[in-house]
Amino acid sequence: MDTKKTISTILWVLVFGCWAVLFMLQEQKSNRAVNPGNPSGILPTKPEPQVPPSAVKPPKPAIPIRK
Repeated sequence: MDTKKTISTILWVLVFGCWAVLFMLQEQKSNRAVNPGNPSGILPTKPEPQVPPSAVKPPKPAIPIRK
């Protein structure tokens, strides 16, 4: 029973790992198509968190300037 459980768990891990690799490859292809300047698909994920803070900061000073 233990060997069957270990084999099944190893198979599940392999299946999940292959799925994750394929998903990441598809993400890289889509990111390359959207952002041709970035050579790797991993880089576009880092600017995403940086863009919202920069987008949030300008409106705050812009409101007092408009007043």
